[in-house]
Parts: sequence; structure tokens; C-alpha cells
Amino acid sequence: MKVRLTEEQFKKFLRMISEDDVRTDRYGNPIPRNGQGWGPDPDNPNMRNRQGYNADGTKGPWFSRSVACATAVLLNDSDSGRWYVLAGQRGTGTPDYQGYWNLPCGYLDYNEDTQEAAAREVHEETGINLTKEQLKPFGNSSSPYENRQNVCFFYVAILNDSMRNLPFSTADMEENEVSGLQWVPLEDADNVMWAFGHDELIKKIMTKYSHLINNEEMPTGVKNVVDKAISILENGGDTEYAIKLLKSLSL
Repeated sequence: MKVRLTEEQFKKFLRMISEDDVRTDRYGNPIPRNGQGWGPDPDNPNMRNRQGYNADGTKGPWFSRSVACATAVLLNDSDSGRWYVLAGQRGTGTPDYQGYWNLPCGYLDYNEDTQEAAAREVHEETGINLTKEQLKPFGNSSSPYENRQNVCFFYVAILNDSMRNLPFSTADMEENEVSGLQWVPLEDADNVMWAFGHDELIKKIMTKYSHLINNEEMPTGVKNVVDKAISILENGGDTEYAIKLLKSLSL
């Protein structure tokens, strides 16, 4: 639904987004509010920042939120045995964080689900093709205080292949959307300036799949197997690996 603002409403909106409490990320970049009203909810004094309300508590224009997805593509390079994560550098055609790096990400198109959108964004921004089956869900964020208030779904794809078999292409990307592509060694990920807090997402993924990245041997003995599986499940680890461990006890 499109919203038509009067001149006075538009001026009020400009005043609202120019207040002194503009939030910034850790690099000092302003985090846009996406038109969010920041007044109190008159029906609930303890709830602030309710969408559609002005600073004085009066009803304001309604602004909807967008749905996006981001995908961490991890590669265990068969030539070197090292682990990498796929990253794109934001080009001059992007609205923010130009020059920073991010995981392939973008908004959902009409008539597609989040997995389809994730696969499409990876292809458009890098030229690499993924199937829906390769994309493993890795949570979501609906916080109105993060990432321009986008509701974002996260995925991870774990590839065991050679970089030589995964050539980059930006033929299908939007104009000047990506200025560079690289496989970032996981051990060097902290040295990259990431947009949208993708560095924190990468750390969480590395923790969840540490048994793969570190090439851990499967534990032996019933107690060790059960203890390891319980630890994985309690700490948000790789559920599939925990199930694999428990199934091994019945062999």
C-alpha cells in the first residue's frame, strides 16, 4: 500500500529523523529508521517506538517493513583444505555501506519463498548456483532496531569443492551493486569490514559448525557420544550432527 503524505506531514517526518538520537553502527554509519514513528503507544505506556505514531503520541503515517535474506556460503576448498566464506564488496549502486563487505543478501521478490530468494541473490551477486536443498536455515531477525528494520532470514550453505569449479560472475547483478568478490579465509574474517553485522553472523555459524571446520573426530563410547550430542543441542549447535551421533549408537 502506498502512503501519500501532506507537505506538513513530510516536514514533520524530516524533523523526526533529524533528531539528536540518530543511531549509528560500530563504524559510525547512521542506521536509517525507515520512517518509523518513535512516540509512545497510548494504549501501553511501557511500549515505545510503535509503528505509525508520532513523537507526541498522535497517529502518524503507516510504514511497512521489508523481508530480506542473507546467506553464508562456506567452502571447504578441496585443493587447500582451508575453509572460506563468500563475500561481496558493496558497489556505488548500493544505498549504504559502500566499500564494505557483506554476505550475499537482498529482498524477497513477489511469488518466491525465502530459500528461493536466498539462492537467487547468491546467483545474481556472485554467479554461483545453489539449490534450495543446500540452504540450511540459520535463524532470523525481526528486531526493529537492526538492519533498517528489515525482517531478515539467514541461511548457510556448506560446500566441499574447489574454487576452480566455482567461478564468479556478476552478469545478473543490478548495476554497480557489487564491486568485488572474494573467498575470505575464515581465520581472516575478523579483518574484514562487514556491513549489517554479518561478522557476528559468521562467528555464530563457525561456532555451530565447528566440528566440520575443525575436522573433529567423532567421539567413541556411549557416554562420550551422548554427552557430545547433549552439549550440541543445549548450545545451539548442529542438530543434524547431534542426530547423526545418536544414531551411531544404534548401529
